[in-house]
Amino acid sequence: MNNKRHNNGKSNGFTLLEAILAMALSALVAGAIYPCMSMSFKAWQDGNDAIKPVRQAAAVAEFIRDDIESAFVPVEIAGGEFVSMPDGDGLRWVCTTGSGESTPLRKVELRLEDDPDSDGQILLREVVTNLLAPEIVVPAAEVLCTDVRSMELAFYDGEFWQSDWDSRDQDNQVPKAIRVKLEFGRPGSNDDAETYSAEWVFLTTAGKPELESTDRIKRRAGGFGL
Repeated sequence: MNNKRHNNGKSNGFTLLEAILAMALSALVAGAIYPCMSMSFKAWQDGNDAIKPVRQAAAVAEFIRDDIESAFVPVEIAGGEFVSMPDGDGLRWVCTTGSGESTPLRKVELRLEDDPDSDGQILLREVVTNLLAPEIVVPAAEVLCTDVRSMELAFYDGEFWQSDWDSRDQDNQVPKAIRVKLEFGRPGSNDDAETYSAEWVFLTTAGKPELESTDRIKRRAGGFGL
C-alpha cells in the first residue's frame, strides 16, 4: 500500500495575502501601543525631573553639613576668619576634618558663580587643606550643584538672626547656627517662576554646647529642620 500523501501542488507556508494581513495587524497593534508607551515614558521623565532638585538639595546639605558644623576661628592662622560675602552669595570659614586635637584643618569657601555652560549659576565649593603653606595654595574646586537661582544665608547669634557675619567684628566667634536657603530651577522648564526651594539650619561648634535646645533654635529659624 502506498502511504505517500500528495499535496496536489499546495504549499504549507503563508500566502502573500496572509503575510500582508499579518504585517497590517502588527502595524495596527504597534500604533495602538505607541501612545501608551510614549505617555508612560513622559510620565517617568516628568517624575524624574520633579525629584531631581530634591535629590540635588539633599546631596548638597549632606555635603556641607560637616564643614559648617565643625566651623571655628583659629586666631593664630592668618585668613582664618568666618566671613560672609556681600549679598549672601557666599561664605568663607575654617573647619576641622575629623575629631581630636591633632585634626588637620581646612579652609572652605562656598559661593555662587555664573555657569559657563548655561544662563544659570553653579554652587562652587573650594577647599584649601594646607593652611600653613609658605606659598599660595591653589584651592581644590568642585561644583556641588547647577541651575541655582539664588542662595540666602542667615546667622544666629544666640538672640537674633543676622544677614551677614564677620568674626573679626564678633570677638572671633562663629555664629551659633547658620541658615542656608537655596533656590533651584525646575529641570526642563523655561519658566523662571518655576523653582524649587530648600532650606536648612545647621548648628556650629558655638551652638552645640549651649544649654539652649535645638528646638528653640529651630523655632526661631522659622520651623525648618536640621
